[in-house]
Amino acid sequence: MIVFITGASAGFGAAMARTFVRHGHQVIICGRRADRLRALAG
Repeated sequence: MIVFITGASAGFGAAMARTFVRHGHQVIICGRRADRLRALAG
């Protein structure tokens, strides 16, 4: 499954992104803080 998460740079969005990745899903993230998005994607 491909999951698109907005607000992934912090809080609930970041936690959900990690959870979906951990369960083997492809995740597309977006948010306002590019540095935090890069760290999350890293």
